[in-house]
Amino acid sequence: MSAELAARGLQADAVPVEALIGEGATAMTLAGEPRLALAAALTAVLAAPLVFALLALAVTFLAPSHRPDDLRRKREQREEVTTAKEVAPQQAG
Repeated sequence: MSAELAARGLQADAVPVEALIGEGATAMTLAGEPRLALAAALTAVLAAPLVFALLALAVTFLAPSHRPDDLRRKREQREEVTTAKEVAPQQAG
């Protein structure tokens, strides 16, 4: 938030942070540049988790929806095929 205030040409104490948290937060009102600085700072802080959550949601929808038993059966079938291919040349010889 200090960076946002400085970018707008305001001192860091232009927004009384203690008044924004705790019991007096509901009575505190900001106007003008301090309000815009607070909004920009909150946007920056909340944007990264939002992007991460959306990416996690996308991965969840794109992930295969197989049960563990199905995956185990497929792996066992592959192992059986591999074993059969290895045994066949030995029996022929």
